[in-house]
Amino acid sequence: MRYHTRFPEAPQTFPSGSDLRKRWTKKWNNERIESYDDSSKLKVKKLTRSNYSEWRWQIGYVFTYKGYHERFNKEWTATNRNTPEYMKRNAYGMSTLYASVSSELHSFLTKHDHFYDAVQALTKVCGETSLITLAEKVYTLLNLTYNPAASLRLHVVTFLSHHNVIKSASVISDTAIDISYSFITIILLRSLKQDSSLSSLVQNLYDVKPFYLERISSHLLMEDSRRGAPNSDALMNIGTTNKHPKPFNQRHDNFYRNGKYFDRSKKPHQN
Repeated sequence: MRYHTRFPEAPQTFPSGSDLRKRWTKKWNNERIESYDDSSKLKVKKLTRSNYSEWRWQIGYVFTYKGYHERFNKEWTATNRNTPEYMKRNAYGMSTLYASVSSELHSFLTKHDHFYDAVQALTKVCGETSLITLAEKVYTLLNLTYNPAASLRLHVVTFLSHHNVIKSASVISDTAIDISYSFITIILLRSLKQDSSLSSLVQNLYDVKPFYLERISSHLLMEDSRRGAPNSDALMNIGTTNKHPKPFNQRHDNFYRNGKYFDRSKKPHQN
């Protein structure tokens, strides 16, 4: 018996490339706008005049995931402005900005054709470049203090988040505040002064070379993980017990299998 497969007839006409691109672009943009409105689909809230810091880092993660993080770099923009790759990424960046910015700020986007310039305009409109705003952010960072009853990991992550906000605002601001990484690292260690159980660790961390914020914060996160372990010494022993296992004929931990008794000191055929 023969089986015949009947294929559907191909359409006689196909939409042109430009028409198909327009339809897809319109559908894609509509879906993106809906997804930004629905926080359950995409965790990026639309930019308003009061939530720039949160929006900036959330939208930054979107571009980093896409591989377009250099779009926020002034030097890269100036060097590649006339390349096809730049045009492609610039189109993606501008469409993403329109989708993730509230309608009251759309008028500031229409004045710019380039992503970097548009972000600069939004930054100034939201007041993130003012010296007063930057000073308030630095003041908040300097006054972060660790509560021994709280999570050490949460404190470190909160500190790093505040530092990232300041660093971002300083990079794009005309009135940048220059704070060295060593100074920020010292502030992080000083914020732990209320927990006397960390005094020895803090003193040792001051001697770590190189004295980088990322490295010191990693040590603190490991300390938090160690504290959370029910028995760190037992866990250490478990990890090292079988580092050099004995040969089969030297093992004496006998066992039962399938109702039969096995003696590890004997060879398999002797059991």
